[in-house]
Amino acid sequence: MLLRLSTSLHYPITVTELLKRPGDTIQQGEAIFAYYYRTTVTEGDGLGNKHDVLKTFPTRFESAVDGELVAWKVREGAVIEGPIDIAEIHEPCSHEVQFGGMCANCGKDMTE
Repeated sequence: MLLRLSTSLHYPITVTELLKRPGDTIQQGEAIFAYYYRTTVTEGDGLGNKHDVLKTFPTRFESAVDGELVAWKVREGAVIEGPIDIAEIHEPCSHEVQFGGMCANCGKDMTE
């Protein structure tokens, strides 16, 4: 499965560190790479004066799936302008069949 970036990120983003290597096991919600984005914010000086400042916000991207990292589709230093496939993940179970909040194939609790 190809893991794709969300449309809700503040683009462009710059990849600063790949936190996982091919062959590593990844858990859903685990950070797999670090990045930063820049945006303009309005700041006040306490005297009523406001001005726009370009700020950098570092953050981490969390995996939406469990599995094993097969390959990265991005590299450190890459500037990403919009949603793209960033990694190939081998999922041991795709949890396609669910019943009562659990995967019918592997038994994973899908309410987590």
